[in-house]
Amino acid sequence: SQSREHFDDLRKKPNESGGGNADSRDEAGKEARKEIRDGGAESQWEVQKPTADQKDVNAKLESLVGLLPVKEEIAKLRDYVAYQVELKRRGKTLSGVSNHCVFTGNPGTGKTTVARIIAQIYYEAGVIRENKIKEVDRSGLVAEYIGHTAVKTNKVIDEALDGVLFIDEAYALSGGGE
Repeated sequence: SQSREHFDDLRKKPNESGGGNADSRDEAGKEARKEIRDGGAESQWEVQKPTADQKDVNAKLESLVGLLPVKEEIAKLRDYVAYQVELKRRGKTLSGVSNHCVFTGNPGTGKTTVARIIAQIYYEAGVIRENKIKEVDRSGLVAEYIGHTAVKTNKVIDEALDGVLFIDEAYALSGGGE
């Protein structure tokens, strides 16, 4: 299926998060930064001072030890999200673009913390309506009896609507445990 192919494509690029491929996201972020910097005739973006919440997110991000590549990707993602929001404000959209992310890494490397930071970035940008993150693992989605999994999964999805759904150890949902 198409979503399976997309998921397989993401697996081939373990250092990149979803939302299209990282190259297209980086290019759009570069374009957004250039428009802001150049103040093009048609593209006068409002440059606002960071809010207290944005400063809080930045402080949380900077407090993470190491993770320089992750911090750089989050900066690109933040620019890209701002670009998407500005396009939407102008009545334009990027077709086929997703804000879904996949985080890979060993246990204890900060994946959940980074997901929480990205959820707050999405909320502050207006991508999601509520500043909430629903965190589940396989046991929160898969039921004990046949036929109950769909009900359990739908309940979790409903609880996450307008926010972020973070599935910890999502690989455990695949048949082979990969």
